[in-house]
Amino acid sequence: MFKGEQIFGSLKGDIISTYLSHSGESKDWYEFILRLNTTKKEMQKFAREMNNKVPEYEILQRDDKAHIVFSRKHNTTGYALFERTNLIEQKGLLKSVDKPCLIILQDQSGVLSLSVSNPDKGIEKTADNPLGWSLATDITIFINGGEYRLANTTQKHVSVNSKDKTTTIIVTVKDGLPLNTTLIKKL
Repeated sequence: MFKGEQIFGSLKGDIISTYLSHSGESKDWYEFILRLNTTKKEMQKFAREMNNKVPEYEILQRDDKAHIVFSRKHNTTGYALFERTNLIEQKGLLKSVDKPCLIILQDQSGVLSLSVSNPDKGIEKTADNPLGWSLATDITIFINGGEYRLANTTQKHVSVNSKDKTTTIIVTVKDGLPLNTTLIKKL
């Protein structure tokens, strides 16, 4: 994942652009939420709910290593991990990853929905890759809280191994696209 300014070429299609102007003088953190297909009334209700003692979502971590957000409404945790990460303080089921990546993890009574992507396409011209094509990347993910297996045992680009209440998942991602899979807790 890249932190900093990014420049893109021409884009075509149905695209919505949002620009945030960051003050270079800001010393504190800030947050924003983008909700699609909503109304002013729904946003006012959401603002009131966020001021309650138990808001719809909670920011678990926001630093130069990771941004982690938990949605109570969906029982889902989103992770933007900027480096190889070993979460000493538990942030949901995720224990660690071996590379920067984006993860969305939802637990529904022992059924895990997992989405993993690496927005860094790995485009680099080398002797082995003279045209600079996007390269596939393996990401290893460690999950605490039990032993899980793949719901679809024929799914490509993902392998799962469980032992001692920890599940190791290896996914192969490419082109910045997510790999989505479902895991089921072993009995």
